[in-house]
Amino acid sequence: SYALWLRSGAVGAGTTKATTLRVETPTGAVIDGGYAAVFTGGRTGFGTVQPDAYIEIKPEAGVVGSDSDFIIQSADNLAIPPSIERKAYQWGGGNQQWQPGNFATQRHFVLSQESIAFTAASSTVTQAATMAIVGAARANTNSILTDTYGLWIQSGATVATGGTADASTALRVEASTGATNNYAAAFTGGNVGIGTTTPGALVAIVPTAASGTVVPDLLLTGASNTALTASTERNTLRITAGTQTWAAGTVGTQRVVSVNQPTFGGSAATATFTDAATVAINGAPIVGTDASITRAYSLFFQGGSATTATTAFGLRV
Repeated sequence: SYALWLRSGAVGAGTTKATTLRVETPTGAVIDGGYAAVFTGGRTGFGTVQPDAYIEIKPEAGVVGSDSDFIIQSADNLAIPPSIERKAYQWGGGNQQWQPGNFATQRHFVLSQESIAFTAASSTVTQAATMAIVGAARANTNSILTDTYGLWIQSGATVATGGTADASTALRVEASTGATNNYAAAFTGGNVGIGTTTPGALVAIVPTAASGTVVPDLLLTGASNTALTASTERNTLRITAGTQTWAAGTVGTQRVVSVNQPTFGGSAATATFTDAATVAINGAPIVGTDASITRAYSLFFQGGSATTATTAFGLRV
């Protein structure tokens, strides 16, 4: 049943635009300038008479020429006081409470995977995305932006009164399945910083200083692979230097991999280190089940390509 039903009807020929319901904001109100419409209870459906959510938008299928199901156009606001953050869109989390029990997954904001198909002949989409952010915030007239981001995941408390959380991760990315090549992430331009907002290299890792028991700055754990092809070498870590070209001149020192000398000290009384090393290799490869190793090395300096250097060393100490 309906309290008000505005039905569709034919309009006269030559009509440019037909609107079944038009609501305008009143003027002269003391609070917020007045409202165009207020829905105070129940669910509201757009494109459906049986909404399954507080607000459900269900576009009509088969509309030719429509490029968007849902459009929000932010307004151009002028003379905003500088102390006010102006959000174009804001989503509130609310406080959700369940009956006792356990379940695996609870997500606050979900974008379902879209299916792309064509009517007849096979066609190609060069780049397809479930969600795209077209650039970071842009500075306009008389604007100076110190830092600008396309996506900023801020730190927030994950435990409220009476709750517990075993682990909290600001960003989790999983590789898709089904493609010829499946990647979790690809950074296609610019530097990437971990622990820094000003990375000075393609990948810059700057750990946060801490006290007490701390974790390693960089931890690489090799995977346990099975049934590898017998003729295939499996590298846990491989560094390919590439070809570097300099302008004419003299370069005193050039190193492909450089590990700077660390400084070990005590916070108060003298700290004693029985063995201290800048780089340590904990032994040669171990012979595993059903394996035989003819020669095992902790460190192996191989002969490289021919060089025109005056003198070439495999190891200099």
